[in-house]
Amino acid sequence: MLMHLTVQNRFKTAAMAADLENIFIPYLGKEVTSFRTDIARSRRGGAVEENRFSMRIELVNADKREKSLKELKKEWNQKIKQLKGFKEIKISKGRFGQSSGSAVEIKIQDNNYTARTEAAELVSSRLAGLDCIYESEVEKPLMEKEYHLDINGEAINRLDVSESSLVTVLTTALNGVNVFDIKSDDEEIEVNVILPEINTDSIEKVLSLTVNNRSGYPVPLYSLINYREVRMANSVEREDSIRTLKVYGDLSDNTDITPLQIADILETEVFPDVQTQYPSVSISFDGEIADSRESGNDIVYSVTAVLLLIYIVLALLFNSLYKPF
Repeated sequence: MLMHLTVQNRFKTAAMAADLENIFIPYLGKEVTSFRTDIARSRRGGAVEENRFSMRIELVNADKREKSLKELKKEWNQKIKQLKGFKEIKISKGRFGQSSGSAVEIKIQDNNYTARTEAAELVSSRLAGLDCIYESEVEKPLMEKEYHLDINGEAINRLDVSESSLVTVLTTALNGVNVFDIKSDDEEIEVNVILPEINTDSIEKVLSLTVNNRSGYPVPLYSLINYREVRMANSVEREDSIRTLKVYGDLSDNTDITPLQIADILETEVFPDVQTQYPSVSISFDGEIADSRESGNDIVYSVTAVLLLIYIVLALLFNSLYKPF
């Protein structure tokens, strides 16, 4: 389950998550074996906004419980509708052992940001167009606000400010200054002094601080520094040293098509078109589909090895290469 709340604080999010957890507690030991809540995390483990959280609910095997998944979802939806403060709630099912929780998991790999992103969006849109898919999405990293600072060299020379002094003031304002260390047998503890957060909670307040020039005259930082606001990903996922995006698809409740059949459709109808437009992009399956194919290959290899072993035994028994046939 993935929840999106109206609050903007992880502590309030945790409090509201407790209300949702109370719905599932009566089912523990009956239809539900366990559940786990992750605040500010997607159901696949990626970082998201603080007003989001995911909940992983593990069910008892279908043959050992009285209620079907469809009946449980209906009951839960009715109880969830009575809760207030939830902006969006998504419930999806996945096979046990798959951390993503999605039946279809596709890896899009390319170190080129534009090609990787556009290819992932194209695959996601084509996947969502299949009748057997309930929802498709691209797992994107959390974008955080950052500031890029540029030192105005002309202003520094004109106002006679040392660059080292400017860097020292910025570092002290943002990270504090180490005043002394406490040493013990096991570890060394650094004691830093930092400015109160109220003085550094915005870029404007930071740049309002001053640095003394060589004549001892205080110069505000905004006279020496230009800044621009950018949105940057807080993490970059790589596999085999290649930057990776993942596309996920959840199966519709009323479909009989298996993930392996969906994989065949994608490989014949979707992937060729995508790779024609983005030749450098590598596309492959992960998760349930990759595991199922790997286990299928293992069965083929095992059967082949057993038949070969039987043939060798019979050939030795009859002392002939032809009689075992």
